[in-house]
Amino acid sequence: MRTNDPSNDSHRRANPRFYTSFSWVMIAAALFGAFALFVSATYESMNVGPRNLLDLLRDVGTAVLVAVFTAVTIEVFVNARVRAHIAHDVFQATFRKFLPDVLYEQVRDSVLQAGVIRREWEVYLRVLDPEVHRDLYAEARGLAGSDVYLVEYTVSYYLENLSTIEAEYTVEGGIDLDLPLPTLGIPRFTSVLIGDDAEDKDRAKAVPISDAVAVLTVECKLDRDGLQIWEDSGELIFHEVRKIPPRRERSGNPDDRAQLPVHFELRRALRVPGMIVLSASAPSDGIKIRIDTVQDIIFDVTAQHPDKQALEKRGNEWLFKKRGILPWQGFIIRASTPTSRRAATPLGASGSDVRITG
Repeated sequence: MRTNDPSNDSHRRANPRFYTSFSWVMIAAALFGAFALFVSATYESMNVGPRNLLDLLRDVGTAVLVAVFTAVTIEVFVNARVRAHIAHDVFQATFRKFLPDVLYEQVRDSVLQAGVIRREWEVYLRVLDPEVHRDLYAEARGLAGSDVYLVEYTVSYYLENLSTIEAEYTVEGGIDLDLPLPTLGIPRFTSVLIGDDAEDKDRAKAVPISDAVAVLTVECKLDRDGLQIWEDSGELIFHEVRKIPPRRERSGNPDDRAQLPVHFELRRALRVPGMIVLSASAPSDGIKIRIDTVQDIIFDVTAQHPDKQALEKRGNEWLFKKRGILPWQGFIIRASTPTSRRAATPLGASGSDVRITG
């Protein structure tokens, strides 16, 4: 028998002799109880044997079967749940013993009680070629200066529900408005695909330039079939509430997972030298960042993580798969030219910032 709690399986693996002996004892007891009831019923129907002995045999058989059923139920279901609660309470008590309350509450809310995690997080960044997009660059640089470049992102990941209960989750993303070009509709989310839409690019909720201009200039809230986009506190934000189906079992089996695919694209301006910050609000199992640049623009990625060395560079890709990413840990993408690289522009001297949440 299998429960939804992995602690039951782990306890069995840790105590194989106990569970082997327990299983044989339960089988033997169940056979004895069934045999006692069979003998009692057979002899009673034939009116053979002492009546008191047959009644006693029937009662003993019934009691043994009830005891077997109770023992199996308690061991398989109740004990597994009790062990899980004890482990959870001990774990939390240990944390509370050494951590200040303000730190413990943050760890508890953001990590220990995280009902949703992010998997297969991928970010593809592409710098638009100034030679190919001359007219657009002419307008953008006329508004913001010759050191401005236009960048497009593609962001995709899966949100996984860790619970066996359906979860209502707010999917959102944000772009910092440090370099807005409102008349060009920059920055803007060009398309957002969530759930089934993410598997069918033709069903993307595209955002026309006219709507993006309206959000940036009139400060209105765009609402398209549940997808909301608005400006708030210096950020352009998209927001959509979706339901993530429950996972079938709390196990390590990938087939039991319940996931919601998310895919969105955006366009923004980036001043070079400058930087972009990627971060997530949900725990993640890693990230892959790919950057296609143009001549004379150099990119470098740094992990905002205690284990910075876990970030691996392979050509124009950066992989962070050996360690997990906790909420609001992230990555800094620095853009520079050979000249600015030699000058070693201080961190934060200029640049752009994008916050991506899930």
